[in-house]
Amino acid sequence: MIQVEFIGTGGVARQHRTAIDRIEDADLTAVYHLNEAFARKTAKASDATVCESASEVIDRRDAVYILTPPRTHRDLAVEALKARKHVMCEKPLAITLDDGQAIVKAASESSTRFVIAFSQRFRDSYRRMREIYRSGKLGEATTFYYRRMFSGGSYNPDNWRNPPDSRCGMSIESLSHKIDLVRWSMGEIESVYAKAIASFEELPDVDNNIHAILNLTSGCVAMLHLSWSSYISLNYTGSMARRARFASTEAVT
Repeated sequence: MIQVEFIGTGGVARQHRTAIDRIEDADLTAVYHLNEAFARKTAKASDATVCESASEVIDRRDAVYILTPPRTHRDLAVEALKARKHVMCEKPLAITLDDGQAIVKAASESSTRFVIAFSQRFRDSYRRMREIYRSGKLGEATTFYYRRMFSGGSYNPDNWRNPPDSRCGMSIESLSHKIDLVRWSMGEIESVYAKAIASFEELPDVDNNIHAILNLTSGCVAMLHLSWSSYISLNYTGSMARRARFASTEAVT
């Protein structure tokens, strides 16, 4: 039985707890959160222990989930890896290059496993898209389109993304999922052009709109448009089909 511990019990922890509850050979056994009430609520749902510090969680066994804002990931991940714990870290990995490289170095030097929570790989529609692309049924992919418009575009000062030491914008917070999706399904990226736009008066230095063009080594071009304002759709064009579009769990070609 694998014993899993959470550092951080905010909104995303509920999804991870639900997933762990479905795994026969895994148990959530301990949690820690700065807000003890949050920790106790999560702990109660899984009969887990509430710890008094992140280090107390790391001292337990076997795997640690780091579900905190990215500014905290470096210290927590490095500590857990040095303690020889398996680590699942929420994305984005970090908000500075130095922090990201420090985590990568610690992971490469550890004998345990380190995973970033790119959970969108498990969406039915994305897995279906990857399956069709890799089957070659549509020929060679020439263009990949992704548009994510989320209707939550008002400024919320209480959101963890907005404090000065946590700000990373749409380009890091959400685009990281899409870059992973492109690489996982269609191959490596050769070059990038991107334009970030900030539209919140309260956060003039934080982008909430991003346009990116990714040139892949295969010759395919991926065009990504993300904004915190409407709906999600994606599609790609192949040499033998005008368009394959994926907007839900079923693919329409």
